[in-house]
Amino acid sequence: MSPDSLVDLDELTLCCRTVAAKRYVEEAVRSYKTGAFRGCVVMTWIAIVYDFVDKLRELELAGDKRAVQRLAEFEKCHGPENIDRALKFERDLLVAARDDFELISPLEFTDLSRLQEDRHRCAHPSFSGGEPYQPSAELARLH
Repeated sequence: MSPDSLVDLDELTLCCRTVAAKRYVEEAVRSYKTGAFRGCVVMTWIAIVYDFVDKLRELELAGDKRAVQRLAEFEKCHGPENIDRALKFERDLLVAARDDFELISPLEFTDLSRLQEDRHRCAHPSFSGGEPYQPSAELARLH
C-alpha cells in the first residue's frame, strides 16, 4: 500500500486489541459511514478511554501499583452520583497515559488532545459561526 492511499476503516478495526475498544471503534466506523460525524468523533474518544483502561488492566497484572491506583479511581466513577469523578478521570487521562505510563508520545498526546477537544464540541451543545457545530467528514475520518 502506498503512503498516499487511505486505509480502509474496516481494516483499522482489526488493529484493536481489546473487545471494548473494538466495539466502540466499529460503532465509530458505522457512524462515519452513515454520515453521523458527531457520533463518530464521540465514539472514537470513548474507544480511546476504554483502550486506556484495558491497558491499565494489563499493567495491573504485571504488578504496576500506579495502574492499580488508576483502576481504583476508574471503578469509583460508576453511578450518577460520581459524575465529577468520572469527568476528572477523563480529563486527566491523556496526561496520565503520556506522563505516568508512557503509553503515548508527546506527538500522540497532541493529536489525542485534539480528539478530546473535538469530542467536547460534538457531545455538548456548541456553535460555530452561529450554527450548531458539525465536524466535517475529513475530521471525523482523521480521528
